[in-house]
Amino acid sequence: FDRPVDAVRRANMSLGDIGETAVLAKRGSVADTALRLFRPLKFMLATPAETEDEIFANFSGPFYVEDKYDGIRGQLHVEPGRAAIYSRTLDDVSGQFPEIVRSAARMSVSLIADGEVVAFKGGQVLPFSQLQQRLGRKKPPEKLLAEVPVSLMIFDLLSLDGRTLIDEPLMERKKLLQEIQWLETI
Repeated sequence: FDRPVDAVRRANMSLGDIGETAVLAKRGSVADTALRLFRPLKFMLATPAETEDEIFANFSGPFYVEDKYDGIRGQLHVEPGRAAIYSRTLDDVSGQFPEIVRSAARMSVSLIADGEVVAFKGGQVLPFSQLQQRLGRKKPPEKLLAEVPVSLMIFDLLSLDGRTLIDEPLMERKKLLQEIQWLETI
């Protein structure tokens, strides 16, 4: 529809629906899209590299390195009294992780955060094989919730109280993450 490619990409990321993006492109309104709570946006995914040299070749300036947790990606959407977690495929997986959703719903801010759901017990991340027992269950039994508790390791903040943060520098987003009053069980 002869629209700027970057604007179409941004709209598709925000909407998570290429069909809706195409309709907006046809109407000439792709620039009008914005992040919305409880509408998951497409995940920004890491690209594997074989060597350090390959990593340094891709970045001309400083970059940030973090540990990779062995879990599943989770996008947390929160407003006071309500929370949901979305998978990498943009499916609502809140029922699989009720302890995270209950805790997040008690927060006093609205936000969209990106993280990794991991099995977490006794102050440490458990092997992925334990987390797998929780996956695909719409309502895990209480016994399983107790045996394999989970936590969301949040590593990025995409929106806070209606403010889109995607274009903000990473260090600013990290600073905002540290300032949020998080509940221990998230």
